[in-house]
Amino acid sequence: MRIPIAKEIQEKVNNGDVLVAIEWFKWTLFGLRFTYHTAARTEWSCSNLHAIERSDFSEEEYLAGYEIDDKFLRLTPFKAFGIPLKGQGYVFGLNFRSDGIYYDFIYETEYLAHIQVKMTSKGEFDNKIIVPPTWDLAKREKILLSKAEGVKVECTNILEIPAS
Repeated sequence: MRIPIAKEIQEKVNNGDVLVAIEWFKWTLFGLRFTYHTAARTEWSCSNLHAIERSDFSEEEYLAGYEIDDKFLRLTPFKAFGIPLKGQGYVFGLNFRSDGIYYDFIYETEYLAHIQVKMTSKGEFDNKIIVPPTWDLAKREKILLSKAEGVKVECTNILEIPAS
């Protein structure tokens, strides 16, 4: 799937804001809709939501965007994605953190929890998973497959304002 960056968002980024996250949802009647989170580059900045209620993105907006493999959009066992987690899920959005791009998965097996998985530019698992801050150590260990040596699982804030 190609994820466009709307012109309105490109203008905000060109004027100094940072793109923090993109989420999408496919409505039965309205089709695919995108929500963009941007923030000013200040220490006390909060994320601003920009819901784009249109599907007529230009070729330029698609070229400025991101691409993820369609396999991530369907409910699939995590091990099929190369991610050492028990259960299944699908990608709901992208989060841009200071150390890379994270896919925001809906973890179906854990009551629709949001987890963030660090991925490479080629869509491969990059050894880091961020789980909800309410999960204790026992729950974090319970979700990992037994062969998940060296995988870093941490609890942290859902959104982070990248420094650059």
